[in-house]
Amino acid sequence: MSARRPNPSRSAARRQQLEQAVVADLPLAPHSAIAKNADLMLNSTVSFYRLLNGYSGFIPQSYLDHYDALADFPSPATIAALRAIGVTHVFVHVDAYPRAAIDWLRSSPGVRQMGTPDGPILLFELVPRSPAPTDRAG
Repeated sequence: MSARRPNPSRSAARRQQLEQAVVADLPLAPHSAIAKNADLMLNSTVSFYRLLNGYSGFIPQSYLDHYDALADFPSPATIAALRAIGVTHVFVHVDAYPRAAIDWLRSSPGVRQMGTPDGPILLFELVPRSPAPTDRAG
């Protein structure tokens, strides 16, 4: 996994959108290599988006829980887990996943690719779900 990336938030509109985002940069580093998240945190300072992958001298239980929940990314269960955590956008390191997994993600309902169509790191938005219609009969 390459931690350095061209930051896709260079445009003012993209930067503004990511300022409100909660971002996961996947795959998550295992707890034994948590220092790999330091570069990801540095990248986040361009837009100051909230980042699921953190780095400090302490590894909270939530990081380990997220790591376990997202181990099979991408899958319907991991997309649901990202939504439950509150993630709105996902950077995906293409070299860490088989091509079929990236193709599945691109065609997955509720997930929209943003920015350039190809590259070493892709950005996806978890499209907000529409609320279920209410029954107004009466």
